[in-house]
Amino acid sequence: MKRSGYACLTVLLCIFLCMAVSSCTSKPKPDPGLQITESPEPTGSDTEPELTKTVQNQDKTEVITLRYYVVNGNGQLERATSLVKGGTQITPELVLDFLLDSLEDESIVLKVDGIEIKDKVCVISFDDSIYSVAASGARMENAVLDAIAQSILDNVKDVLGVSYRIKGDQYITDNNSFSVDSVYME
Repeated sequence: MKRSGYACLTVLLCIFLCMAVSSCTSKPKPDPGLQITESPEPTGSDTEPELTKTVQNQDKTEVITLRYYVVNGNGQLERATSLVKGGTQITPELVLDFLLDSLEDESIVLKVDGIEIKDKVCVISFDDSIYSVAASGARMENAVLDAIAQSILDNVKDVLGVSYRIKGDQYITDNNSFSVDSVYME
């Protein structure tokens, strides 16, 4: 009788585990009040086009999914998404706000002196805080510059390139040097 009790307990345990695993892997059912539309957007890079998702809930409120790059503590790029209110104009300033907030989450503090668009090139001028990023090493500095440039190129339609400056002048750190007129990424 003891063996059949253990066998019964083992079978019940296996059934319970199968049910637990299958409930964890099942896809959640979408909210019937949400409508999702996807439209391809040009990225400004050679990669496949990004999708801007507009979600509309039962209140007919639209929300746009903004996708951008962030840098983790190891200096590696990761994708992130944030929601912005439908109808919001996607500008370099908006993209930078999300990106700089995410950098602060990784204890990377970076401040921007100014942003302007000249001849379809977004010119970003940093203050002295870029030097502390550069002091973290070339990998970290380049990852931050890449994340900013790629995020702006992927999200801002009228921008075809990104250029960097420090206090409005030439970008020079221990790791990089760019003339005032050079375009970092197109």
